[in-house]
Amino acid sequence: MIINAEGWLDGVRRAVSPNADARPPGMSISLLVLHGISLPPGCFGGEDIEALFCNRLDPARHAFYETLRGLRVSAHLLIR
Repeated sequence: MIINAEGWLDGVRRAVSPNADARPPGMSISLLVLHGISLPPGCFGGEDIEALFCNRLDPARHAFYETLRGLRVSAHLLIR
């Protein structure tokens, strides 16, 4: 694993979320949070998690998605 000069992992695809905020100057990383996410619930491996992080999730695709309407979330790293 190589971190490039911009602070990103080399060799990975970036999908920038409009919901990610910049880290305040001088603040170091103090916490790492890992989540196991499936969308819709119980369905793993699809494109819907990235769509949620990038505000492209279509609420009409699944009844559960209506509960996520307007939610603004992001991830620094998504591992499928």
